[in-house]
Amino acid sequence: MALSAWIELSCSSQSIAGNYSNVYVKFVAKTTNNTHNDNNKSGYIKVNGSHYTSFTHKLPKTSTTILWSGTITVYHNSNGAGSVSVSGGYEASVGGYSTITASNSLTLPTIPRVSDLSVNKSSVPADESTTVIATATKKSSSFTDTITVSLGSYSKAVTSGTAFTIPKTWINAISGTSATATVTVTTKSGSTTIGSKSVNLTVTVPDSVIPTVSSISASEAITAVTTAFGNRFVRSLSQLNVKVNAAGVYGSTIKSYAVTLDGVKYQSEEFQSNALNTAGSVDIVATVTDSRGRTRTLTKTITVVDYSAPAITNMTYYPCDANGNRNPNGTNTKVIINGLVASVAGQNSRSLILKYKAMDAATYTALTLTTSGWSFEASTIVSGTDPTSTWEFIATLTDKISSIENRIVTGVPVISRHAGGDGVTLFGEAEGAGFKVAGGKTSTFTGDIQIEDAELETLWASVFGSGGGSS
Repeated sequence: MALSAWIELSCSSQSIAGNYSNVYVKFVAKTTNNTHNDNNKSGYIKVNGSHYTSFTHKLPKTSTTILWSGTITVYHNSNGAGSVSVSGGYEASVGGYSTITASNSLTLPTIPRVSDLSVNKSSVPADESTTVIATATKKSSSFTDTITVSLGSYSKAVTSGTAFTIPKTWINAISGTSATATVTVTTKSGSTTIGSKSVNLTVTVPDSVIPTVSSISASEAITAVTTAFGNRFVRSLSQLNVKVNAAGVYGSTIKSYAVTLDGVKYQSEEFQSNALNTAGSVDIVATVTDSRGRTRTLTKTITVVDYSAPAITNMTYYPCDANGNRNPNGTNTKVIINGLVASVAGQNSRSLILKYKAMDAATYTALTLTTSGWSFEASTIVSGTDPTSTWEFIATLTDKISSIENRIVTGVPVISRHAGGDGVTLFGEAEGAGFKVAGGKTSTFTGDIQIEDAELETLWASVFGSGGGSS
């Protein structure tokens, strides 16, 4: 072959900061057998398919000639990889050749770029004690790296290979129980930033981060109870004003309340309870839940004093003399009343009033009876009560809160059995043995009594029994 050509490529230098290579290019032709031209002929150089430059050159005979040479700049990809393709042409116009061409390609050495980044843990709690390490691996010893950790508006610089912790304050940027932080390495060559690389790090909210319940306040809601018994909670009377003082922590908020009191569940921060049904130690248990789903419980124990409404357990009477001795014809009446009043820690009061009148009278006479103790028996002798008349007695027992009334009406008994079991009296109190008719028409029967009427016989047997001496 009298004429040949080729292209030589070599990487002369690289710029790490600029991410490019300098490539030296030679377009070479070789002639033999006196193939030549003495005139400057045109040629061109293309880089990666695009026109780069034009030139002219003579072609000496029997020689190897550099038609064109120069250094071109080739920029690498962002990952540092690069290559170049160069082609050339020359219009020789000799020895039967019109244009000669050549081409060549070169894979360039990869230029180190951003440092590699690794983190030794995928998750870390924001507890200021658990450590994590981020490591940057340089692509070039001349590079400098800066590593930052960021979450929301929070950020901190860390040193490669050195343990660091996540501050508790960063929990403020976590709405749930975890969030993704970003660990970023920024690589520089001098003052020129080469680039950056990031990895994710999950930051969790420690289990110990729960809402606060600072206090539970409870006060009497019923003014009458406070007025009567002071600073005491009283069973069946007291209703409580309850308030739970709670707050979220590190950015959380309180979403719900659950308060149990005396077997009833309330679901608000502040409420008025039902009347208390339990005496003694009573727990108020408050559980709050925050926006992260975390809960905290606080218990407050209160003392509830027992209370029951006044009660008249028994009320009886009998005719008597002036000294209270039983006398069916006595002009006095002894009234006996048994009652109960709740002490309420000694703060209650009791008042027993007895009103009485003849049934046909228009007005009552009132007496105040003396009571001794909270469980008592009180009595009084009411004078001037004709035993042949009907009398009404009304007892009213009152404490600081409520009262109860009991009423009895006297009357003449239809039949009365003597306490000794050996006598019965019709229409009056039995005072002795034998069968009597009261009202001034007394008839006395002694010995055996013959009862021929079946109805009267049954009545007699009910009073004296089947062996009561009758036949």
